[in-house]
Amino acid sequence: MLKPTRTIVLLLCCAAILPAAGCARNRVKSDTAYVARDVNSLYGAAKRSMDQGDYEQAAKLFDEVERQHPYSVWARRAQIMSAFNYYLAHKYTDAISSANRFLTIHPGNSEAPYAHYLVAMSYYEQIADVTRDQAITQQASDAFGELIRRYPDSRYAADARLKLDLINDHLAARRWKSAASTSARATGSRRAFASARWSINIRPPATRPRRSSASSNAISPSASPRKHRRRRRCSARITTALSGTSRPTG
Repeated sequence: MLKPTRTIVLLLCCAAILPAAGCARNRVKSDTAYVARDVNSLYGAAKRSMDQGDYEQAAKLFDEVERQHPYSVWARRAQIMSAFNYYLAHKYTDAISSANRFLTIHPGNSEAPYAHYLVAMSYYEQIADVTRDQAITQQASDAFGELIRRYPDSRYAADARLKLDLINDHLAARRWKSAASTSARATGSRRAFASARWSINIRPPATRPRRSSASSNAISPSASPRKHRRRRRCSARITTALSGTSRPTG
């Protein structure tokens, strides 16, 4: 029996190691690896990613600024920039989460109106047409209403009022379409009921023919002979009386 040579053993080891190394490299590329960096380097890298249009990567780097330097003066700015870049990347759920986290930690910050605006706009961008569920539309309406109520004089209030008018029109169209659909279904039900009713052979009750005066005076064949004689005598008396009174006197 031949023993495996040293070269063959090395080749087998390399074949087993290379796929694992490739998987590890892919994981590092997909996730933001934790690398301790100073706040200026992190914030600068996030800003460059945003300028290059890589908004999702920029948002992750801004999150990294907050994670590595939570007590830095750049941490607050990084939170709002993270929400903004998630919004630009169409990651609206992440944008809402980042903006709400900023509002929870810094409710009185000067950027709070903008955070409210980002939340409302993230809902607004997800509004579906009137034929679909309008839960997101109602959330957008509530968010814009909250912004107007809290900050009526902010720079975002005017656009919030405009968007709220558009949302109200959208919800009104949804209610009108729902009412029209309900009416159409009701009309269709009535037509189906009427069609089913007339499809059944319902005939009006038969009416008895009215007997004429001649037939009413005629002697019924089913009458008894005694009744026949009585009616003949009555008819003869009436005829005699009429003939006697109809002649003029001399």
